[in-house]
Amino acid sequence: MTWLSPITERRDAPRCRLVCFAHSGGSARSFAEWPANLPPEWELWAAELPGHGTRRAEPLPRQVGDVAPQLARAIEPLLDRPTILLGHSLGAILAFEVARALEHHAPRPRLVVLSARPAPDAARTGELLHVLDDATFIDRVRAIAGAERGGEWQELLELSLPVLRADFAMGERWQPDEHASIGIPVVAFAGLSDPYAPPAAMAGWARYTRAAFRAYAFPGDHFFPDATTKTLLRFVDETLAAVS
Repeated sequence: MTWLSPITERRDAPRCRLVCFAHSGGSARSFAEWPANLPPEWELWAAELPGHGTRRAEPLPRQVGDVAPQLARAIEPLLDRPTILLGHSLGAILAFEVARALEHHAPRPRLVVLSARPAPDAARTGELLHVLDDATFIDRVRAIAGAERGGEWQELLELSLPVLRADFAMGERWQPDEHASIGIPVVAFAGLSDPYAPPAAMAGWARYTRAAFRAYAFPGDHFFPDATTKTLLRFVDETLAAVS
């Protein structure tokens, strides 16, 4: 089974490797448009979870702990070059847990980028979406996605309902130890008009790193990276240089 998909061609000596983790219902293909915006000499990899993308025939995972250790092992061979973990929404949880698994690996990831997922203590107060009936669940997901994108996704939401519900369940079941933290620098990104993970909720990730922390808010809703990919990646590149 393949836990990582290369989105760009392999390089002999990349300046950096960016490993991405997609939102609920997403797959490695969610990052197919990103290479055009990458800084020079970067490689881009993306996680492919069971039940998603090229692994649709496999059973969907139930717990973050079912996949994070295996993703960490798949990433270990990439760490001979500076490596960044970047996760969006559900992917932010995966990026954080993979970073925890790799924290004592030598070498380890240089930077963890967490996007559009409230810090754990902020998330605990929210409504559990995965237990809602189908119609209400779809309405809530559309609201998170934003009016424009949610409308376009109506049919997709209905077709991919089992995957989306399983992903939301996995994210909502995740309860890290209250003292969980990583000794790796963290950047938290938020969309200014994101109702699910507003900037204040993203700022809470500062309590989950023992290293440098930066937070930045972009114009847009929950899927702000779609319109800000180039700016976002430039910011990541500058942050990597600052913490290296």
